[in-house]
Amino acid sequence: MRSHTAKRFGLVAILIGLALCGVGLWLLVIPAKYQATTRIVIEHYEAVVEPGGYGSYFIQTEFEVIQSTLLLGRVIEALHLNAEWGGKYAGGKTLETYETLRLLRQRLSFHGIKNTKFIDISVTDANPVMAARIANSLAETFRGFRADEQQKLEKAKNETGKAMPAQSAKTPLVEIVEPAVPPKSAMGPDRLFGAVLLFCGLAALVAGFYLIATFDSLAGNIMRTAIFSFLATSFLCCTGCTTVRDFYGAATNLKGDGEQTPEGTHLRIALACSGTAADGRRYVAFSFRHQNCCLVVFHPPVASSGSLRTETASGQTSAWLVRGRKPDCAVLARGGAERAFFTGRVERLHGTVEIICWRSTDDFYMLVELVGETGETAVRGQLASYTALWRPLLGPAMLLGFGGARTSTIK
Repeated sequence: MRSHTAKRFGLVAILIGLALCGVGLWLLVIPAKYQATTRIVIEHYEAVVEPGGYGSYFIQTEFEVIQSTLLLGRVIEALHLNAEWGGKYAGGKTLETYETLRLLRQRLSFHGIKNTKFIDISVTDANPVMAARIANSLAETFRGFRADEQQKLEKAKNETGKAMPAQSAKTPLVEIVEPAVPPKSAMGPDRLFGAVLLFCGLAALVAGFYLIATFDSLAGNIMRTAIFSFLATSFLCCTGCTTVRDFYGAATNLKGDGEQTPEGTHLRIALACSGTAADGRRYVAFSFRHQNCCLVVFHPPVASSGSLRTETASGQTSAWLVRGRKPDCAVLARGGAERAFFTGRVERLHGTVEIICWRSTDDFYMLVELVGETGETAVRGQLASYTALWRPLLGPAMLLGFGGARTSTIK
């Protein structure tokens, strides 16, 4: 009787442990989601204004206009989302506009501030920079749409010379009060909560294994194999993280042969070197894999969890495309005459650089709009450096855990 009771408790503990571990691993593995919000204010004729703000009917109408196919289509075209999201979700194939519309609407949310004329346009995405770009682009598109409507009404009034009805004499005028900025912290998932669930699940598995193994050697061997495999997989999944560096955007003439990549191209890059030069500026050298070139950027220091937008015309920032070989990192650190840094072919680039740092200087997004002196070379897009789970560890982890468990079972 005692053994049956122990086995039942052990089985219940194992089931609970598997459920907790599954949820915990899911919270640890799924990509982080970032939400960027643009706040706008809408001014309209007094007939639609209720005490303290606009009525729900008017607000809902504006929500529907903002997420209409017309406005979202303009945002998709402006940000080249068909090509960019096609590179992420369709294996490099350009998405159709209706497919991108579906993905974009899933990321949108709206909130009217009670008793005010403010509306928040929020975009959720795994890329914080892209979330902010979409939110700002949608707000700008909506403002331009309402401005065009107002111009059409005024033109019609001037042509007819007749007074128009009060509620059609003006369209809502939109102003952007707070543009979106890339969020520095994710809105989810809760990694700490996931780690706690995983720990509790592992503890329940161990307890259940102990109860069953104490009274049944065969069941104990089976449970030992399963649990050892699960523990090995969980450990390597949680510790198997790597720094991922990617480039999304468009580039022209990287190799010096005039070749142009389409918008939304995904290129793997590596960090050749980074550090602080003698003049106090930070430098970072990105190596484009399979392109045989490096992008070197000098910029003012950016604190952790800080951001910076600067232009090469300011004299504080400079960018170079080095072809043929990697730059000498020791010479970069000395910070001498910039053209003397490099051996081989080098081209100076001009434009805008925006940097958003996270917890460290090696965890950042860099938005670049850089063009060569002759106009033949261009690098436009996003350079990202972030820590991510190394998913190929899942298979070897399970094989390692199963093999180790089987060895201990045989012995």
